[in-house]
Amino acid sequence: MTTAAATQQDTKPAKNLTVWEGFQVELESREQEICSMLPGHVNKERFKNSVIAAVKQTPGLLKATPRSFFGAVTKSAQDG
Repeated sequence: MTTAAATQQDTKPAKNLTVWEGFQVELESREQEICSMLPGHVNKERFKNSVIAAVKQTPGLLKATPRSFFGAVTKSAQDG
């Protein structure tokens, strides 16, 4: 197994998790990557809480693929 494949496999949530739990696991695993893209004036914890609040207010966001959802989160982080 390649390193990339092993890393990808390690970040996949367990199949017995709920969608919400899987989202939380995925967010935690990507937190450092996402926060590294934030401009200096954006508080990391506030940004993370905004992502969580958006999902709580619009649960349908969790119907998107993780790649699509976290791509949008990454873009938001870059935009500040």
